[in-house]
Parts: sequence; structure tokens; C-alpha cells
Amino acid sequence: MALQDAPQELAGNSMNLKVILQRVEEHLHHRATSGLDPTLSTSEVRTLEAINRSYKQLNYLVGGNKRAFPWMTKTFRFSTVDEFTTGTVTATNGDKTIAHSATGFTAAMVGRKFKTDEDETVYTIAYRTSTSSLELDQAYVGTGGSSLSFRIFEDTYDLPPDFQELISITSPVSPSKGLKQIPASEMYGEKWMLLPSTPIEYTIRPINSRDASVTGITGTNTTFTDASRTVSGSGTAFTSQLRPGDLIRANSDHVDGTESGTLWRVVESITSNTSLTLTQYWGGTTATTANGQKLDSWLKVTLSPPPKDEKVYTVTYIRALTDLYDMRNVPEMPDFYHQALIHGALSDRYQEEDDERSNNEYLKFQIWKNRLKVDFGLTGGSLKMVPRVA
Repeated sequence: MALQDAPQELAGNSMNLKVILQRVEEHLHHRATSGLDPTLSTSEVRTLEAINRSYKQLNYLVGGNKRAFPWMTKTFRFSTVDEFTTGTVTATNGDKTIAHSATGFTAAMVGRKFKTDEDETVYTIAYRTSTSSLELDQAYVGTGGSSLSFRIFEDTYDLPPDFQELISITSPVSPSKGLKQIPASEMYGEKWMLLPSTPIEYTIRPINSRDASVTGITGTNTTFTDASRTVSGSGTAFTSQLRPGDLIRANSDHVDGTESGTLWRVVESITSNTSLTLTQYWGGTTATTANGQKLDSWLKVTLSPPPKDEKVYTVTYIRALTDLYDMRNVPEMPDFYHQALIHGALSDRYQEEDDERSNNEYLKFQIWKNRLKVDFGLTGGSLKMVPRVA
């Protein structure tokens, strides 16, 4: 098969999840389906899983070249914070308390790094007692004393919640040249001792769990409506608290992967403080809740050397795809290529049943995938068709 031989029977047609699932089930069972029951059959559940696997295989490029389709690429900007060195501090060996010579400590400093010029150890600020006193995450191990020179800085920043893979990080100092990525083991070796300056390297690390960085949506309540992409609020501040790409859900009392109306959904656009639009339809019971949540971040980027000044850095990244779940959901990719998902899902489903037709559907899926790369200039060389043995 050549690229031009790609099946055209449904090419160009926009299909939602219901249509795609119906097409696959019709091929599997040699019968037409007039509709899907509210509760999916075992076969339909397996088909749904196969569709989502194909959806991701089609949209995520592999090979480590950090390239992506236009609809999979996003940009995000974050501002570094100024190093704080005003005044002096008093520190005592074996004690976590740090006292300031004046009243320079702010609440925003909690979580940032602390270091005295007399001690090589870098500490994390656990909490602030007052404007002149703070507590470290561990006891001070250096030589204690008063009038000690110090520095408070931040080297670690949140990445967006829909982050999947990083393409580049650029700075205003050198916008055409990205920072260099290094392993976390190297970052926390000798580079951990570097003083704040202009960052030239970075590493990415996960936080302990996704739920460790969740914030409640402010306001009286938030309404998620079944069969709608619109989320409305009362007393909310969507424009200041949320941004496109954020993941939100109805409440914390949830069971992931169920139709309880509490799955994470991606914010597409924000109309006002009380209205926003999701990328996918809300697929659960209509819920008006005072416990709406947003996912702040599940990955962080650490810069080296730590930034000394406030500057804006630009992150270009490949976004994470949200699984197709509600039957009204439409794949977030050009309509012309929706047909590929049928072939990919059929290949998987036939393989599960040891059906020799799996290989033929796999070849069709690969033709569509290669055509997609060609059409958007992401081939990176000659195309090879390797049959998969069922």
C-alpha cells in the first residue's frame, strides 16, 4: 500500500466518539448499531480503550526529536523571582529558626531556598513565623552567629498541568537558544551549590502525587452541566484563577475513570469570571458544587544556576491528551484523519481475538499515521511500513 492508497470512505468527516465506536463495533460484529446503551457492553468498553490507545499513538510522535503536530504544541510562560539579600540574619547551629535584622521576610518566601554565605548547605524555608523570623526544613548545620550575610532564592517552578513532554525553555537573554536539559542526579550534585545567576540548564521532576498540588476553585459554587462544555460559576474568579490548559473537576469525592462527573477536564477558553468552556463535553451528572478543584501542577522545572533576577521564561511543550470518554467528544485533531482511529482500534480488537485481519487494519492505521506526518512535514526521513504479526 502507498500513501495515496489510504482508505477514503470517511476521510474528511468529523466524527465524535459515538460514531467511531459504532463503526468499530459494526466491523467486529458484522451488524449495524442504531445507538449505544447508557451502560457499555464488555466489547464496547474494550473498543473504547482501543480507540484511546490509537488516539494517543496517532498524536504522539516518538524518537526523541522533540517534534509535534501543531495542535499538540503549546507555550507557557513563567516569571522567576528576584533573589533576596537585604539585611542580615542570626542563625544557631542545630536550630531551624532564622531571625532577620529587620522585617524583610514575606509569606511568599515559604518554599523557597535559603543559604548563608558562611555555609554551603541549601535549605528550604518550611514556614514563616513573622516578618522577622522563619523556620527551615532542617536544623542549621553551619557555624552560628549574628549579622550573617544570606540569600533567599527560588530555583523551582510549576509546569502547566497538561504538560506531557518538553520541547524547549528559552529566556529573554537568549530567546533563540534554549536552556540545556540535564539529569536530576547531576542537578542535585555539585550544581546544587551554585549561587544565583543566569540559568543555563534545567531538569524536570515530578511532585509526590497529582493530588498533592490541587487548589479549590474560589467562589460560592461551580456548575458542571451534563452534555455541555460550558462551566458556570457564582462568585467565582475564573479570569484570574484559571487559564486555558488548566485541568478542573467537580469535587474531590471522586472515582477516577467513572461517570461520576468528577473526571479532570481541560479548560479551552475563559469567557468571564463566571463562565468558561471545556475542550470536551462534561460526561457526568450535572453538578453544582462548592468543592470544584483545579490541578495546579504535577511536574516542576528546576533551573541551574538558580535565577538571580525576575525574568520571563517561555516553555514550549507537547500537551497531554485527555481520553475520549463522553460519546459527544470529538478527537482534538483535524477532522480528515478521524478515520485512522477506526483502523487503529480494529487492529487492536482483532489482535485480541487472534483474528488475522488485525495485520491489515494495522497497515491501514500506519498509512494514515504516515500520511499525517507527511502532510505536516514531520516525516524526518523515508517512511517504512512494517507489518505487525497478529
